[in-house]
Amino acid sequence: MSEQARTARIVVPLPLDGDGPRFAPDSLKAMGVNCVELCPAPTPLSEKGREELQARLHEAHLTAAFVTSNPEGWALDTLRQAFELGDALEVEGVVTNAPPRDIDEQQAVGWLEKAVAIAKANGIPLLIENRPGTWADSSRSCLRYIDRADPAWLGAAFDPAGFVALREHPFLLAFMSGHLKARSRLIRARDAVFGDGRLVRINAGNAEIAELVSAALARGFDGFFGVGGSAAELEDVQLELGDFRELLDALGLEGFVS
Repeated sequence: MSEQARTARIVVPLPLDGDGPRFAPDSLKAMGVNCVELCPAPTPLSEKGREELQARLHEAHLTAAFVTSNPEGWALDTLRQAFELGDALEVEGVVTNAPPRDIDEQQAVGWLEKAVAIAKANGIPLLIENRPGTWADSSRSCLRYIDRADPAWLGAAFDPAGFVALREHPFLLAFMSGHLKARSRLIRARDAVFGDGRLVRINAGNAEIAELVSAALARGFDGFFGVGGSAAELEDVQLELGDFRELLDALGLEGFVS
């Protein structure tokens, strides 16, 4: 491990259904979790729902690190709602996907300019996730897309399973070959297989999770490792969190991730 290694953090999803969280925030704290990634439903929280969520997170001693949009979250109205929630909870970033490829590149670039303007206005960075079928799906297109804006306001949420779905090697091709790693503030610990992009348990597929984690920490990554998906149930989070901690222990890195 490099002398420049820092301490990264684990963040797990807290899906929001209706006007509140799908499962109790304090149940996550019992698992040793400190940070959550809020995953809103298409219908935004009411003001009362947002206040209650703030109170429940405070009572559970949990920090909301990100607000992550649903697959349609690139729509500017939905993005504004995500930033509104993020501003209320003082998150470190709002995560969304780039526009789908069925709109032309000029429109996709125009959307990015407006989205970054929203980020600046709220004082919260925007992170683009490499979701298949979008203008930032492959390693090359993702880097090309986020390089269009100031890194202070636009970064990447690196999903190795998304690259596997395109039959790209997440570690060798997407992470090590360019400076996408420098723009990533969130690295998802999600594994998948090349054959059909199917999600599997951590370290059981082709997403090179072990290599990504160890290389990121050796290069001073001090962002977040995301464990669990936005549609996860509490049992799923517990299982994947256990898998990730076992991986850290096997790599001798448990002290570098909190």
